[in-house]
Amino acid sequence: MKNELNARRILFTGAILSAFLFLVFSQSADAALRAGVSKVNITKDKPSGLVNDPLYTRILVLDDGKSKAIVITMDIINIGMAELSQIRTRIQAELGINDLELMDADNKRDMEKYLNCIYKMEELLVTEANLGYLKNSKPQNPVKAEIMGLKVGDFVLITFSGEVFSQIGLNIKKASPYENTFVSGYTNGSVGYSPTIDAYNGDAYEVSLSKLAPEWQKIFEDKALEILEKL
Repeated sequence: MKNELNARRILFTGAILSAFLFLVFSQSADAALRAGVSKVNITKDKPSGLVNDPLYTRILVLDDGKSKAIVITMDIINIGMAELSQIRTRIQAELGINDLELMDADNKRDMEKYLNCIYKMEELLVTEANLGYLKNSKPQNPVKAEIMGLKVGDFVLITFSGEVFSQIGLNIKKASPYENTFVSGYTNGSVGYSPTIDAYNGDAYEVSLSKLAPEWQKIFEDKALEILEKL
């Protein structure tokens, strides 16, 4: 999934850059195109200090003297319409190009109502999805899942049949006696979302869709370490 998302982002960004390069070479000698690039590490600090891959926001700004284009890519799966609107509004305000200032009072009020509706719609959609799942869910028998270990030279692999939250994989890598330890999800079946125990106290939608009780994390980590010790 991560590689697929990165590939999509790279292809999308590559297509944009290709279009811009075409514009550059199509400009006359009198119409110079200026460009600027930057990136910012947006990785959230963890108390444990464990970060597998840093996340970045990358920005490309193009200016032909008449208009500007700003392309922003983010190393995250997606952002909602509400967050997108907030980002655009803040960028426009800080760059002094706030389009809302060009609107009359009536249009400003309509725009604010529209944005508020988007925020509420997103909240209602998440709530509706969670309630619908809980309504249709039935008591589960103990969930069966396979945990396997594989060691080839210096390479060590632990597998699980769910979508494991990244922190759990980092916990196993840290506790493993082997330096090159990797944890693979979606392997030998699928038990769905597999959240960390602290996620059950939050508002992560994966928890509402999970078949697993919070205790699953300790069971999995203990069993994984038991397997590692036998390899």
